[in-house]
Amino acid sequence: MADIQAIYEMFGCRMNNAELAREALTLAGALGARAEGNKRLAMLGDKSIGVTVLKGWYECGTPCERGSRLLDAAISNENLARIGHDLGLDGRIHKNPSQRGTASWKTMAMTVEAIFGAIWQEQGPAAVRNAMISVGLLET
Repeated sequence: MADIQAIYEMFGCRMNNAELAREALTLAGALGARAEGNKRLAMLGDKSIGVTVLKGWYECGTPCERGSRLLDAAISNENLARIGHDLGLDGRIHKNPSQRGTASWKTMAMTVEAIFGAIWQEQGPAAVRNAMISVGLLET
């Protein structure tokens, strides 16, 4: 759990639920993984990122076009994958045995989303907001 905890500390939080924390880093088909791997958490994480971005946008009162641009930038696979690669997550993802080498951009983005999903599930929206600030996905 210590290695996994180090990952979550990069996101500015500590996880108490070791199973949830591991699930976020486990791809479908990895040894001992659920059939869907981290996909369910990634779906939750994608939406938690979106809600967090839009809540801040709404409170600023800027036009809808601005909110749409902010949302698109935050949840883009390229942006999320860059964050994951910058944090060095590639070697910590539990991959399917058929996946060799560096994680694809899509896989990395999904893993980052899953980490946010695990944070949302265990600690709620305020923790997701703080994690987004910690990794540079959201400005204060």
